[in-house]
Parts: sequence; C-alpha cells; structure tokens
Amino acid sequence: MAHLLGSKNCIDSLCKDICQLQDVIAYFLNITGRLEFSSWKYPNKNACDIDIKEIAENYCFCDDEDANRLSHIILFEVVIDRFCLLLQCVSQFFDMSITLSLPRVRSHLETCTFTSTISVGLVTTLFKKKILQVQESYINMEKELSEHNQSLMDLHNTALPEIHKQLSSSDQQEMKSSHILWNERQSISTQTYETSFLPCFSCSNMQNCLINTGSVIISICESQGLPSLLSKYKRAYKNEMTNLDIKKWCTEQERDLNKVCKHLEDLQAKILVLDTDFLKSKTLCGQLQENFDEITQQKINLENELQRLNKLYESKTQEYLLQENLLKQNFHRIQKLENELVLHNEKEKENKVTNEHQKNLVLKVETLSGELENVRKELQSNEIHIQDLLHANQDLQKSADLKLQGYIERNTNLTEELAQAKAEIRVLLKHDQGLQEKQSKLLCRIEELEDNVKVCKMQLLDSEQHLKDVTNEKEQLKILAKNSEEKLNAYEKINYEECQKSTELSEKIKLLVCYPVIGLELETIEKEYQSILSNPKYRMPAKDDIVSDLVNQIYANETRVFILNNQIASLKNSLNKLQLANSENITFTQDGSSFESFSPKNERYTESLLKVSTNNALTPKPPCEPRTIVTRPRSSNRNEINEALVNLNTNHQKLFDGLEAPWKTNKIAAKNLHVFDQNSCVQKQQIETSCVCPDCDKSYLSLQDLEIHRNFCYGRI
Repeated sequence: MAHLLGSKNCIDSLCKDICQLQDVIAYFLNITGRLEFSSWKYPNKNACDIDIKEIAENYCFCDDEDANRLSHIILFEVVIDRFCLLLQCVSQFFDMSITLSLPRVRSHLETCTFTSTISVGLVTTLFKKKILQVQESYINMEKELSEHNQSLMDLHNTALPEIHKQLSSSDQQEMKSSHILWNERQSISTQTYETSFLPCFSCSNMQNCLINTGSVIISICESQGLPSLLSKYKRAYKNEMTNLDIKKWCTEQERDLNKVCKHLEDLQAKILVLDTDFLKSKTLCGQLQENFDEITQQKINLENELQRLNKLYESKTQEYLLQENLLKQNFHRIQKLENELVLHNEKEKENKVTNEHQKNLVLKVETLSGELENVRKELQSNEIHIQDLLHANQDLQKSADLKLQGYIERNTNLTEELAQAKAEIRVLLKHDQGLQEKQSKLLCRIEELEDNVKVCKMQLLDSEQHLKDVTNEKEQLKILAKNSEEKLNAYEKINYEECQKSTELSEKIKLLVCYPVIGLELETIEKEYQSILSNPKYRMPAKDDIVSDLVNQIYANETRVFILNNQIASLKNSLNKLQLANSENITFTQDGSSFESFSPKNERYTESLLKVSTNNALTPKPPCEPRTIVTRPRSSNRNEINEALVNLNTNHQKLFDGLEAPWKTNKIAAKNLHVFDQNSCVQKQQIETSCVCPDCDKSYLSLQDLEIHRNFCYGRI
C-alpha cells in the first residue's frame, strides 16, 4: 500500500467514502438528535460540529507529493472518526427504538452508554455489548411472546364462557381504574426536596434558549450600532432567573427587537431609495452604453466607407495612369507618323511617290488625328472626373474627421458622465453609512435626552413649587415692608417734630434762664421778624420824618432782596448737586418728600433732606458760611455783660430801623439765617455733642448754642 500513498484515485475514493458516511450519520442524527460526544480526530471539538465538506476541500489532490501523502493520512483518520461516530449514532438509535418498543428493558440498557470516543477499541466493544444486549432483549421478547400466546390459547379454550360474562363488569372497572390512575399521574409531582430550589430541566432549557436569543439580538444591535437594553440587563444576570427576571428579560428583548425592526425598516426604505437610484443610474449607463455602441458602429461604418473610397481612388488613379500611358504611346505614334509623313513627303519629293499611296497616307493621318482628338477629349474628361473625385474624397475625409471628433467628444462626455454617476453612487453609499452612524448616535442621544427630560421635569415641578412658596413669601414681605415704611415715615415725622420742638424749647429755656426779662421781647421781635419775611408788602410804622421812613423802607427791601438772592443761590447749588447725583446713578429715597411738611419756613432745608440715599447714608452738604461772631477773651469785668445786653437791645432796634444787618449781630437773625442759608438737619445737631465751653466747662448740643453762651458766660467775670 506504500506505493498507493498520495495517489489521486485513493484520495478521491476516500473523499467519496467520507461524504457517504457523513450522509448516513446525518440520517441517524435527524432521528436521535444531537449527540454530545468528542471527536476521535479532533478531541477538543464535538463530533457533530466538524465540517466534512471543508475538510474534503482542504485535503483534496494537488501537485505537491508530500501534501498529497499528508492529506491521504488525514483522510484515513477522518474515516476512522466518522466510523466511530456512526457506531455511536447506531447504538443511540438502538436505545431509542428498544425503549419505545420495550419500556422494561430501558433501565438495563442505560448502564451501557458511551462515555467518550478517544479509543476506537472501547467504542467497538461498547457497540458489541450494545448489540448483544439488543439480541438478548429480542430473544427474551420472543420467549415472552410465545409464552403469552400459549397462555392465551389455553385461556381461550378453558375460560371462554366466563370471559364473556365478566366482560361487561370488567370494562366498567377498567374505565374507573384508568381514570383514577390518570388523576394520580396528574397529581404526582416530579419535584423533590433536593431539587426544590433548582429549576427543572425544561426551565433551564428555556432560560438557555432565551439567553442565546438575547445574545444574538445583542450582537445584532452592536453590529448595527443600536443601543441594547438587554446588554445592561445581561451584565447584572449571573444565576438562574426567576419569573420576574424572565418577564423583564422578555420585555427588554421585545424592545430591542422593536428597535431592530424599526432600524431594518429604515434601512429597507433607504435601500429601496438607493435601489431606485441604482436602477436609474443603471438605465442611464445602459443608454450611454447603447449610444457608445452606436457611435462605435458609426465609426466602423465611416472607416469602411473611407477604405472603400480609398480603394476607389486608387483604382481610378491606376486607370488614369493607364490612360495616360496609352495617350503617351499614341502621342509617340503620332509623332512617328508625322515624322514618317515628313520623310514620306521628302521621299515623294525625291522619289515622286504615287498619288494613291499619298491618299492612303492622308486618310491614315486624318483617322489618326481624329483618334488623337478623341483621346485628348477623353483625357480632359478623365482629368475633370479625377479632380471631382479628389474634391469628393477631401470632403468625405473632412466630414469623417468632423464626425470622428464629435464622436470622440461625445464619448469623452459619456465617460465623464459615467464616472460622475459612479462617484455619485459612491457618495450615496458613504452618505448612507454616515446616516446610519448618525442615526445610531441620534438614538443614543435621544435616550440620554429622554432621561434628561425626565430629570428636568422633576426639577421643574420642584422649582415651580419652590417659586410659588417664594412668591407667597415675597408678597408677605412686600406687605410687611409697606407697613414698616408707613410706620417709619410716621415715626420720622413725629421724631423730627419732637426734635424741632425740643431744640426750640431748649433754646428758649436757656434764654429764659439766663435772661427772663428779655424772653418776652425776643418773642415779640421774632414774631415781627417772621411777619416781615413772610409778607413782602409789610411796611414799618410811619414816623414824622418821611426821609427816614423811605430810607428804612429801602433798607428793608434791600435786606429782603439779599435774603432772596441767598435762597436762590442755595437752591441752585442743591439743584446742581441733584443733577450730578442723577448723572452718577445715585438713587434717592422717597422718604425725603415726607419732610417737606416738617419745615415750612424754608425750602432749602427740605431740598437738603432729599439727599438721603437708599443705603441711609448722608450725601455731602455745602460748606457753612463763616460766622462773624468772634469770641472775646475772658474778662473779669462785670461791665462787659451790661455792654453786651445794651448791644443786644440796640441791635434788635436797628433791625427794625434798617440801620444794621440783622443776621450779623442779633441772636434771632443768626438763628433764621442758619435755617435759610445752612442745610443742617437734626442728625447734625445730634452728632455735635462735643461742644464744651472752655471757661465754665458746660456742654452744648451745637456750636450755635455755645456761641450764644460765650456772650453771657459767667466764667469771664
């Protein structure tokens, strides 16, 4: 057999044998089902999973001798492997057939099952045992059948009448007993204590089937770029699934299948569109190909026509050359005849040839001259015809060249259109791939957005509830703020009035304490002074001297004008400051307007109170005018006090007489000027608490009080 190793016939016959063995094995496997046995040739694989066609194709005959020998050996081994599998399939077939026909023998046969197929001898011995068991069971079955037949014959002969009697009653009992047995079989449970916490065989198979289908769906989703919900659930799955897990698995699987179906529908729609585009482009390409074929056919026809014309031109040129040669020959003949005539004439002259011979010669000359003219006419007509042919050939060549150029240009245009159509198809395919990628990304993004929308909806509901609470709190705070503002305004009004009254009372008390006699006079003077200021038409009481009255009236009018000018200047100053504050976006509180009713004496004082900002900070005030009252040095003379009193009385009198400015020397004038010219407020009076007299160590609320005290301080005495 060594010389046959690697031969073509042996390899081909082995391949055929392997294929036939595989067909027989496939027949038995269809009956018995898949067998879980390892292969003899490939122990790491299942014997049923080996692809025999692929092996036959890989190890077929080739030119290499070493490869043929190796393939011969491998095919022998594959034949052995297939024989082993065939023995296993046949033994399994015997088991199934015997168990179906004889259930009693089933327990005895199950002890002789195949465990592995690594050893060929073990497989054959097991198969031999299996056949012997089948033979024994068959012999036992025949014996039992013969015994049963014999017993039946005996019973038939002996107890035939009794059987007929008991048939009616026995049928009913058998029906009842069969019904009871059926109910008992239905009520019997196959679950035991040991397997109570484990799934049954059908449940495990069903779960495995679900897992396999789920893995297939997950792989499809991953290949198509779709998000899979089963993949997330499969990561969390480790042990056997419960009923709820199976339900959840099925729902997630249905969702993934719906996604895959939708994706397939979209792909089918896109594929239909692309197919229509492809068919259109294909039809266009077919039309272009037909046009190209027509153009090539026309080109071939033109080339054939050009060849025919060239041949005709060559034939005509040859004929023309032949005619030209004939004409040249005739011309040479004519020249010879003319020479002969000349010679003949000379000879006639010399020899005096007869007239007949001359006539013959003349006739010959005439005939030859006629022939010569005919030949010349033919030559001319041939030349004209040749020129026409040349012109026609040139025209045909030009038209053929133009047509060729047009066809070439059309061919190039068609090729360009074909290239453009192919490029468009490629672009469409790329666009389709890009759309698929975008669709997968969009699906992922849509899922993320859906989750974000759910979270945002929850946050929106929380924020709306919080906003309602905040708006309610805001309304309550607004109501409280309005109430507090009203209370604060009322309190500020009362406080300001009380402060004003307290300052006036304190000044009056001090004056009354120091000079109780002058208090009444000061009140009367103050009332008169205020009436003068408030009533510009007020006139002093007339005297006997008219000139002095006019002088006093003029001086009083001048004082009024001076006071009004000072008021106008202060108002302009405050207005400029307000404009600057507005330009610098300084906001002013509305509470300042409530102070207008507090001091009706002076408008400049109300304007100064409007300069309070929203943060309750005071804006800078204009500088106060320098006081003209100069503190005198201490003196121990008591006469100075009397002089001061006299000066005070004289100053009050001069105020009404118009001899001296009242705001420089009089206490009331100084007080009123402080109200008109200076923009001081209650806060300033409260701040100036460090005004102490250096002579008697008394403290006052303002510098104004301190200056009044210095005129009458007892420490100077």
